[in-house]
Amino acid sequence: MVQKNQKLEVILSVEVREEVLMNKVEEQARLIDSSREKSKSQQEDLELKDQQYATKVQKLEEEYKTKTFSKLVETTGNLAPDNVYRSKIIQKIDEDKTAVKIEEKQSSVSTVKSTPKTTLDERPISRYRNEGPIAPKLATFDGKSEWKPYYLQFIHIANKYNWDTQQKLDKLIECLREKL
Repeated sequence: MVQKNQKLEVILSVEVREEVLMNKVEEQARLIDSSREKSKSQQEDLELKDQQYATKVQKLEEEYKTKTFSKLVETTGNLAPDNVYRSKIIQKIDEDKTAVKIEEKQSSVSTVKSTPKTTLDERPISRYRNEGPIAPKLATFDGKSEWKPYYLQFIHIANKYNWDTQQKLDKLIECLREKL
């Protein structure tokens, strides 16, 4: 009998533990469900706010377009009242063209259009452009003094005045010629 009581107590304690565990599981399930519902409601709130902001942005864009257009119309009205630039000037140009054609037909002298012998693209461009201060006259290398200091001075001046390779070569040849 004692054994039966002990078995019953063990079974009861197991059932109590099981019931406690089931209660905890149910509580956790309720918490999960409530958090899901909260997240769904938050998502819906965010979507609603997103739609509201989208409509606000759209309204602001339309307002901006209308204001800029009205400002443009106002500015155009101030710059060219009565569309003076488009209609009157174009008419005047057309009148001048027809007058020139009539004069050409009436005059017995034919006009010949002259063409330049060379265009700007064909003209040679000087490679020595003055883009700043004029470089100093370089001393002629005499051959008696050291080459390295002379060359360092030459390179310094060339770099200072932004000479290209061809300019450096020409100046160096000029400086290495013997004195007359």
